Amino acid sequence: MSREQGILHSREDHDGHGHGPRRTWCCPILSGVVRMNAHRVTVEPRIASRAFPPAEPTKGFPYQVRRVAGEGAMGAVIEAWDPALERRVAIKIIRERFLASLEPTEVREVRERFLQEARAAARLNHPAIATVYRVGTERGWPYIVMEWLEAESLEHRIQRVGQLDLRSAARIAVQVLAALHEAHLAGVIHRDVKPGNIMVAEADRAKLLDFGIARLRDSDLARTRPGLIMGTPWYASPEQLTGRPVDGRSDQYGFACVLYEMLCGQPPFSDESITAVLRAHESEVPVPISERVSGLSESVNDVVMRALSKQPEARYDSARAMALALRDVLRTTPDAAIRPGRASAARTAPLPAVRSARVVPTEPAAMLEALSADWTASHVGPIEREALFDQLAERPLHTAPFCGLVQADDTWMLVSHGLVHGVADAQAGLNGDPAVEALHDNLHVTLYTLPNSWPDGVIALLADALARPPVPDAQVLDTHLVDIVALLERLSAQGFTGNLRLRSELGHGVVLFRDGARLLDLIGGQWGSPADERRWETWIGDVPAQASVEPYAPHFPAVTWRRQLRDLLLRVVRPDHEQSSPVRVDAVADAQATNLVIDREEADRVDRGASTIVHLVQSDPAWTLARYVIADLPLQFERHQRTRRWRGLIEPIATTSRVRLHHAPDHRGKAPVIFDAVTLDPQERPLHLLRNVAHGTPGVIEQFVRHVVRTRESPEAGQTIVGAVLMAPSFRDDALSRWMELQKVHGGGLILGTIDAFAHLEGRFHTRAGPVHILLVERGEDGTCRPMMPA
Repeated sequence: MSREQGILHSREDHDGHGHGPRRTWCCPILSGVVRMNAHRVTVEPRIASRAFPPAEPTKGFPYQVRRVAGEGAMGAVIEAWDPALERRVAIKIIRERFLASLEPTEVREVRERFLQEARAAARLNHPAIATVYRVGTERGWPYIVMEWLEAESLEHRIQRVGQLDLRSAARIAVQVLAALHEAHLAGVIHRDVKPGNIMVAEADRAKLLDFGIARLRDSDLARTRPGLIMGTPWYASPEQLTGRPVDGRSDQYGFACVLYEMLCGQPPFSDESITAVLRAHESEVPVPISERVSGLSESVNDVVMRALSKQPEARYDSARAMALALRDVLRTTPDAAIRPGRASAARTAPLPAVRSARVVPTEPAAMLEALSADWTASHVGPIEREALFDQLAERPLHTAPFCGLVQADDTWMLVSHGLVHGVADAQAGLNGDPAVEALHDNLHVTLYTLPNSWPDGVIALLADALARPPVPDAQVLDTHLVDIVALLERLSAQGFTGNLRLRSELGHGVVLFRDGARLLDLIGGQWGSPADERRWETWIGDVPAQASVEPYAPHFPAVTWRRQLRDLLLRVVRPDHEQSSPVRVDAVADAQATNLVIDREEADRVDRGASTIVHLVQSDPAWTLARYVIADLPLQFERHQRTRRWRGLIEPIATTSRVRLHHAPDHRGKAPVIFDAVTLDPQERPLHLLRNVAHGTPGVIEQFVRHVVRTRESPEAGQTIVGAVLMAPSFRDDALSRWMELQKVHGGGLILGTIDAFAHLEGRFHTRAGPVHILLVERGEDGTCRPMMPA
């Protein structure tokens, strides 16, 4: 029996099929309240509650009980099945016999402390902290539902294998320290960090459990009554044992005891006498680890011994600081002294040579500025915005097109082979189309040319990596659990194109791949130092970090589509009356489109996913807008019974047979107005003018109305135009007010305005050439489109 006397124990049972004993490891239960009377420790016998849990699911307890997985002095852990979510869960309960042994005044406190555990754990969200699913009450008995862990306790791991090697101990340590740091930031102090409250799964994946006596700041339960020691004496700090105030450094001391035991096989003070243990924690210095374990460096001992300082102020400032110190020790410790486990021992092949760059900023524009510090720069005088994009899109016949970074005022652009791959505004914190729309009309530009020794595919991959939103937690890999070097090798062998992203509170990194070749490693933040000669692959497994594999999926800004697919013709395919298939908007495979795709594929091999005209067109937001207007908009108006009020806009959609992408119906003047899409009638005359924008502001609406009116009044192209649609993720209230004001300005005077009102026509603007409907549409993140119509 362990020192915890039933606070956590393994359970041997038979599977009922004659296969002998089966060892099952489960979540620890409530931390013990050790009641001291002279030199005696009293622990309640382990008897499960009879009144709870119910044998069958109830409304208040909707779980199917399978077995008692663990029992202790205060409570028990039950393995159960959640039929609603079809998953195993661990349910913690208070033992009936334990409550019966308490004074009436103590029962309420125990129940409150039990619920406090749930509140403490529920406040935390960290991969190394067990998740609380639910807190409930049934028949007056509270219970906590937690994630079920296929793991063993660290206590059992130490009993089973003895001393852990430094690498395994460090992997567990950095995870637990990260979990403690997260708890401390949330105002939660665990106060019972011990091997029995740490579960360890395969590949040293650790989970910190049992916040049963955790102290919440400002909690009425933070007080400790005389005669009670909150925690386990072998791992409790001096201030905790003597009833002094505690903070996160108390947990740091407790975990230092755990780390000491992982490396030495026993805690710093292992006397069986509680009194001797208390005295030792207060006044004795532990035997140095280096004296108990041969081959471990003094640096390891220094980290642990500092965290075991008697005075809290002599310890590390935080659990994170202790993790950083431990990481630094590992990075400077010879591999032979670490005594590596399976993952590192199996690797003998040298790491491949890869171009590497160190950048500190995490914000995209600042990162690009740091990356290009040593590139050749050339300054361009003031230039108009559209002229700049036209020049960047050029592909000269007798020289290579520009490839590198473009700084336009505070905005950075990634450009290669006539394609603008990404845009980032350092000052405004904008990326993509919002950053383009924020550009001034006249710009001061600096060109940073990609060095000849760098592969040009870096630009496209880097733009994709910087523009991506954070990967969902469910898709993130823990570097403690994954052999990063093996993962790099597998991605290379599979011909992977994309990036491997690394991130943590300490630093960040991006590894760029094309066709399995590693083009560039970007490492920044506080990871390592410029003078450090060790490759990052050799130490990444020893620091708290997460990794995600992100295949290349380009998201070009609108300026790129507008130049690459300019005047591309699409056809509208409508089903027969007997068919139920939807309306389609397909590309016309003309010579212009085919040449465009061939040129694009040869110029930018990274984007092989766009090697067909269909895929290329359907990646353009302008195609999405045109398809919505032709296929979905009439149905929405019919469903809301608003077709008659917008008939000038809606009814001609049925006659649409073609669409031109990024087209200017009126080619007069030096600066023709280009719309993202223009619908055409069977004679290829313009009907609807469509545009996508990133922000629905009053200025954007004013410009759109001005362009629509100008095109409608064009003698060459405007005679057949009936409507226009402006789409944005959202429109500000002042933008909608401005749209209403502009409609009054273009109301056509008293007579036409009266006719429109009498006919209940909406969104109708009058020009010198005739009326035109102008509609605003919001498109949500989920792709749902909502026309903005008057109430």
